[in-house]
Amino acid sequence: MPDPIQLEWLMTAEVQVLRPVQVGQVPTGFHQGVPIGTGSFAGPRLRGTVIPGSYDWQLIQSDGIARLDVSGAMLTHDGVTIRVSSKGMRHGPPAVMARLNAGEVVPPDQYYMRALARFDAPAGPYDWLNKALFVSWGEYYINLTVPKNMKG
Repeated sequence: MPDPIQLEWLMTAEVQVLRPVQVGQVPTGFHQGVPIGTGSFAGPRLRGTVIPGSYDWQLIQSDGIARLDVSGAMLTHDGVTIRVSSKGMRHGPPAVMARLNAGEVVPPDQYYMRALARFDAPAGPYDWLNKALFVSWGEYYINLTVPKNMKG
């Protein structure tokens, strides 16, 4: 049997989550895009700012599970642009999710939010990001700063 996966802390990111842009009901659920405003990230090997214009596309299924699909970019402190993408999910009891989706502050231990992230970095000091997968978890608030932690 293989050894258990060991995770190493990569960074904590705080991003401004703006009001959702609603696409509406589609055959697979309710679709909306959540714009990402300003933000920053910092960790032992990586720090910088979030490039505004990223989006968290969300498909909220009939069972209440939100499928998350994030695409965006980061700018490191030394001027390197890195693309980030992640796919994940968020779910919890219906009453908790209704409060969260209405913009209320809900403690993160009342719902589940996890994602798998990948990075596309140019050759150079950050190309090691291209060679690993990263697990993220976080908290979701509309119009507030959201801490997200990543390990790989």
